[in-house]
Amino acid sequence: MTRSVPSVLAGLIPALVLLSPAPVPAQDAAAGMWRPPDLVDAVASFGAVAHDGALYVYGGHVGRTHVHSMENISPGFRRLVLEPGGTWEELARGPLLQGAALVSDGAAIYRVGGMTATNATAEEPEVLRSSRSAARYSIAEDRWEPLPDLPAGRSSHDAVVAGGTLYVVGGWELRGPDENAVWAATVLALDLDDATGWRSIPAPFERRALGAGTAGGRIYAFGGLTPDAGPQLRVDVLDIASGEWSRGPDLPPAGSLQGFGVAAASHRDRVFMSQADGKVYSLDAGTNAWKLAANLADRRFMHRLAPVGDRILAVGGSWLSGHLASIEVVSPDAGTADEPENAAPEAGAKRWPGFLGGRDFNVSRAARLPLTWSDDSVAWRITTPGFGQSSPVIWDDTVFLTSLEGATKETLFITAVDLADGAEHWRRTFDAAEAFEWNDYVSKGAPTPAVDGERLYAFFDSGDLLALTHDGEIVWHRRLGAEYGTVGGNHGVGNSILLTDDAVVVLLTRRTYSYLLAVDPATGETLWKADREPGVAWSTPALTPDGGEIVVSASGRIEGFDPGTGERRWFFEDLRGNHVPSPAFAGELVIVGGMAVQANLALRRGRTGALDGSDVAWTAGSGSNFASPFVYRDCVYWVNPAGAARCLAPESGAVRWTHRLPDSIWATPLGHDDHVYFFTTEGVTQVLRASDEVPEVVATNRLSVDAPVTGFAAVDDAIVIRAGTEVIRVGRPAE
Repeated sequence: MTRSVPSVLAGLIPALVLLSPAPVPAQDAAAGMWRPPDLVDAVASFGAVAHDGALYVYGGHVGRTHVHSMENISPGFRRLVLEPGGTWEELARGPLLQGAALVSDGAAIYRVGGMTATNATAEEPEVLRSSRSAARYSIAEDRWEPLPDLPAGRSSHDAVVAGGTLYVVGGWELRGPDENAVWAATVLALDLDDATGWRSIPAPFERRALGAGTAGGRIYAFGGLTPDAGPQLRVDVLDIASGEWSRGPDLPPAGSLQGFGVAAASHRDRVFMSQADGKVYSLDAGTNAWKLAANLADRRFMHRLAPVGDRILAVGGSWLSGHLASIEVVSPDAGTADEPENAAPEAGAKRWPGFLGGRDFNVSRAARLPLTWSDDSVAWRITTPGFGQSSPVIWDDTVFLTSLEGATKETLFITAVDLADGAEHWRRTFDAAEAFEWNDYVSKGAPTPAVDGERLYAFFDSGDLLALTHDGEIVWHRRLGAEYGTVGGNHGVGNSILLTDDAVVVLLTRRTYSYLLAVDPATGETLWKADREPGVAWSTPALTPDGGEIVVSASGRIEGFDPGTGERRWFFEDLRGNHVPSPAFAGELVIVGGMAVQANLALRRGRTGALDGSDVAWTAGSGSNFASPFVYRDCVYWVNPAGAARCLAPESGAVRWTHRLPDSIWATPLGHDDHVYFFTTEGVTQVLRASDEVPEVVATNRLSVDAPVTGFAAVDDAIVIRAGTEVIRVGRPAE
């Protein structure tokens, strides 16, 4: 099967880290008693293995994420003896590779596959190819000895050694800019005793950016990206003796990056696995349940796990702010009840930090959410000092709300209330920087604020952009209309705040100008400003799940921007009607919606510059209302202005079912466990089972409201719903 190459993901390619099955030297046990020195390079998508008391690291991607050239591949092959005072040694280099799998059979180290770039610098067009190379490293002679080439190039794969055989799992072959990538549908096997040639084992999947492990005579393939449906939690298991495949337990849910860039390792009769949620899980051979083994202090993906004695090293990798050089040492099964002090809690469990829940795209990982409610069963109902169309945001026990009032929307409010009972903690009042007439055709406090561990960030229809502490003290305040031109225009301002790791980002789209602005969260100072073509819209930018790109769908264009510099990387134009919904993501697809039928489509990511019709993966064939397309499990949920909800296949856009809701919706649906919640404007919420087979209604809940329901926030045991001046909590703590 062939698919086009998305270069934005090609630079992050996992490789397995496998423990030597040989006896562990005494100094290995001491590895957990000291902190190893950082890697020479901050690196992701590299090969690493623990062998005979040392950690070996090969190649990998360095520099800016999603930029690929010879300069962005580490040339090093290095060793760190795992004892106090150990330093990195340079070893014999091999080919320039990122994502090469590095494994051990206890006697030698093996390198297999990987990807290389032949363009010398990032300024030249990318030329990326997968390698067929395989080699054995002689430790005694410090040299690489060639093994038979792979039948075809393989990268974004993993490898394990089991029973004297080297296995290569998953991946694809990149063939340069003029050919499509070919996804691997086989596991390759090489007998290391004779090493005369590779044999192929058919696999029931095509996945890359996956992890692999081996235990109890089985090979495990964990997660990864599929050609069409994006990241998966699926686990496939190969019985080596029989050659039969079966399904293993799915990976635990891990948020927006789940299943992508999984690190895996094997030790005795256990496999270890780590995703981007900062948790290390173990699976015993022959069992069907994951166990939490350890917590990492730093979240990371495209990293490596290396078991050493009774410890595990978590090595390098990437996070949303860039690549990591650190090495963490954790002890499996010891102290897993205690979270590291700086570990973030489950996003969407205690916190709902921004528009669409922040980076989880309206997917809640709350322990529990209510399925049924009514006016008689709400936990609390409060009235805000002004009217608001923004969603609530939640940080631990506090709900933050914005609203405004006055004939010219001249008074702005920010309010903090207690999640438990709705009691007001504090209220701040501001004069609007610009005043505009209040009528039925303009936004009224529509931009949703955002919150992080230090500050609350709010943006208003008046162009006021400000930051406050959690206690309501002003940190900084900017008036964008005075700086860049009036924010007045048709129907007001509806663009909400986007938080990246480094910036507070706002989009303003007016008839005479448009720009994307990033400011420093601590000071409010401008980090960068990207001017766009003028055009009115009310959509909010979205950050890709890997944090590497800001995507804007507004006023006839879809664009991708570098979150660090504001540089526009690509654009797709000549659309109509993409004015309100924000973009969503399904694997390597950007999915956008709009009132006009032609604005509802899926666009392939990966190319730079001007995109065209060849980059359109599919079209939806119907318009959408104010809600954004919602991707959850096996569906892209789409709701048109009449309230007809549809489940579309993420890979093709084919309509799997259509269901008439009680009314139309403005708020994007919510996904939680096996359910999808549709909040209609009239206060009726319909809960459907999350299925691509039939639209099964689980519950229909009614609340009396005097204004349209425009947003919500979902955390443990609570959904907080916004309808004009009313804020309503449904759900109560479990007893």
